[in-house]
Amino acid sequence: MNNTIHGMRNEPEYYIWCAMKARCLNPKDPSYDYYGGRGITVCEEWQEDFMSFFDDMGPRPSGKHSLDRVDNNGDYEPGNCKWATKQEQTHNRRVRAHSTNYTGVHLDNKTKRYRVYLKNNYKQIYIGTFDTEREAVVARDKYIITNNLPHQLSPMFLIGYKRGAGNERMGRNRSGYCNRCGGVFRDY
Repeated sequence: MNNTIHGMRNEPEYYIWCAMKARCLNPKDPSYDYYGGRGITVCEEWQEDFMSFFDDMGPRPSGKHSLDRVDNNGDYEPGNCKWATKQEQTHNRRVRAHSTNYTGVHLDNKTKRYRVYLKNNYKQIYIGTFDTEREAVVARDKYIITNNLPHQLSPMFLIGYKRGAGNERMGRNRSGYCNRCGGVFRDY
């Protein structure tokens, strides 16, 4: 264990590092069930040495930024962590119960139909209810593109969107790439 004195004990990054370790490693932490209890851990290098964490992450860009994992099911480790604002983090949530494998698409167990919601600027937007998961995912992604929202598109949309009328309007340019994110549209 590295006991080097770094002089950063009162800095926000140090408190963030301590909180990250607690929610992953301490079963008594109130957030443990959502992190350590799900198998999320902290890489060994970061567990043992704050300066390794700080060297990899750098200083927090602003007081509005907090630690975010790119893959919500992945560990706290270099390459999977970044500083993000609360708004950026709302677009990176894990799938919950009664959900599909697609963010914002939920199966209603009573009606057996798929409901689609988005959150933007802290407001929930209801997009619609659909008979199939595919229809729901495509409707969500079309809404994102049409309204130029910062949300991630589903892999289904980028890989499986079929050519046809209106694709340019929905974000497809003539070279076959999405105007918004550069993803490739493919025929199936």
